[in-house]
Amino acid sequence: MLDFNLAIRLNANDYRAYFNRACACGQNGDDFGAVRDFFQVIRLNPSNAQAYVNRGVAHYRLGYHLDAMSDLQKASEYFDNQGKRVAYEKTLDLLKSLRQQISSVTEIALL
Repeated sequence: MLDFNLAIRLNANDYRAYFNRACACGQNGDDFGAVRDFFQVIRLNPSNAQAYVNRGVAHYRLGYHLDAMSDLQKASEYFDNQGKRVAYEKTLDLLKSLRQQISSVTEIALL
């Protein structure tokens, strides 16, 4: 984390430093920090589909399901436009899986 913080201080426009720090935040259970840094990645590099996927997962873990679905949908569109077929399909699978999980949680809550 210290290295990523330093890299960002040295160059506030280095989206790779934000991406790496966001991943470290997520791995350490800091999903708010991950969302914050993936937001910066997307601001600096708007077509970074993987940042949308990762931010979507962090949003989901935080309970922001609509934001998660939106991020994953956007990621799938970018992967499709970039011709990354496997990533596109995997993102759609993840989106479907999360929708099913949200649906089952909602059904349980209504019981």
